[in-house]
Amino acid sequence: MPALELPGLYVDNVAAVVAVERPLLVNRDPGPGEAGVPLGWSVAVEVLDPGPDGIDRSATRVWLDGALAFDGGAAPELQPGFDGPRAGVVETADTLR
Repeated sequence: MPALELPGLYVDNVAAVVAVERPLLVNRDPGPGEAGVPLGWSVAVEVLDPGPDGIDRSATRVWLDGALAFDGGAAPELQPGFDGPRAGVVETADTLR
């Protein structure tokens, strides 16, 4: 008889159905509540839509601290104060960065 016996657990199949709201705001830099960030520091966000259609750029708006920073349906998209020389938007099939 062994000195230690562990119970056995066998799983044949696991299924998880997770419904997420779309789009998702991920990879915020600086992060929420982050302290000590220099005033001139760059801000980066990533908007992700894992659905089959991807991001609807023209319907996407991003506010930072209550100020509209990006309006995908406007020209220009980057709003004054957020349109500096290092500002930019990169779009992939399901992401806006």
